[in-house]
Amino acid sequence: MSQLLVDDIVNKDDTGPVDFTKGVNATGIVTARGGIEFGASGIGGTITAAGAARFKGIISADAGIDFSGAQTNAAGMTSELLDGYEEGTWTPTLTSQGGTITSATTTNPSYTKIGNIVRFQLRIDIVDAGSGTGWLKVTLPFAPTNDSWAASGSETATVGYACEVVGTSTLLYIRKYDYTTVILDGHVLRIAGTYEI
Repeated sequence: MSQLLVDDIVNKDDTGPVDFTKGVNATGIVTARGGIEFGASGIGGTITAAGAARFKGIISADAGIDFSGAQTNAAGMTSELLDGYEEGTWTPTLTSQGGTITSATTTNPSYTKIGNIVRFQLRIDIVDAGSGTGWLKVTLPFAPTNDSWAASGSETATVGYACEVVGTSTLLYIRKYDYTTVILDGHVLRIAGTYEI
């Protein structure tokens, strides 16, 4: 059976956590059903694991995850810090380059943001085109960096044409592959893409 060697233990009754004021060295598995905090008030400590680490609960990484010790970098590397992950939905606003769209809806507009890369998808139904002409303009969940796009789409309800999809610093622009408008009654557009923020 393994042994637990402790220099100092504070708050070792059943009413609070067990504090190891001089640290813990463990060559086996440490199981803590209530969680482990490192450093003063859980801030500023370090976990060092020579082998694999397994966490059954959520890991909070408020400052990001640093991969600087785990890989060989390309010559143009600018960052090794994964500083965010987010997934969700947004409410796009649809407008036309010219005129006014009478009625259009979106279905399942969703995104995933990993670091500075955003992947998105949505369905657009042109219910009543009204006087709308030219590009269909769609707002995005995050403002993109210019010229950082890879996006595509198609019309799926009527003719089945491909769409040209481009972006600016604030909007997604959509038109038919032959540069004519997609703003037509009954047309359904399915758009997906990736961009940098």
